[in-house]
Amino acid sequence: FIYTCSMGQQLFHHSRRAIQDIRKREFIRVWRFNLPACWGNWQEMVGVLLTFLLVLMLCLEPVLYCLGSVDAELFARNCEKSSGIVFTYSVMSAMAMLMYFLLLSDLSVLSTRVSAYVLVCVRVLSEVALFLFGLTFFVLAFSCAVSSLEHESSDFSGIPKSGLQLFKMTFGMFS
Repeated sequence: FIYTCSMGQQLFHHSRRAIQDIRKREFIRVWRFNLPACWGNWQEMVGVLLTFLLVLMLCLEPVLYCLGSVDAELFARNCEKSSGIVFTYSVMSAMAMLMYFLLLSDLSVLSTRVSAYVLVCVRVLSEVALFLFGLTFFVLAFSCAVSSLEHESSDFSGIPKSGLQLFKMTFGMFS
């Protein structure tokens, strides 16, 4: 269903728009690359990334790997042939799901309350990112300092271990 309806519609839509822009010679410059002008919009770019992820998911679909397997039943996802690609497929699936929800957030303009909520979330996320950057800086600084001290604790032997323990202390998980 996802591959025929969603991916098929996305492939048709994005290829048609890109071909129209190429024929009209309407491009935008991103770094050194000329891209079709329709990809200048963030929603279109997310849609193109979603389409690319869906094509990759179709190529890595575990059900397709298991179709010819004798020991697996019809439409099985877990067989010997698909064991090496299941993790990669799940990562692509998670990224595609995030792209769907990112496109869905564009519908927030239909409601004033939801739109205000989205604006507040974007503001708060930037503040959370700044906090995490500052926290990482201080954890790195103190983990380097603790590692240079003479001590007997195995929890703080080395910068990575010290950093992990300091993060645990910050989040109240240190025991």
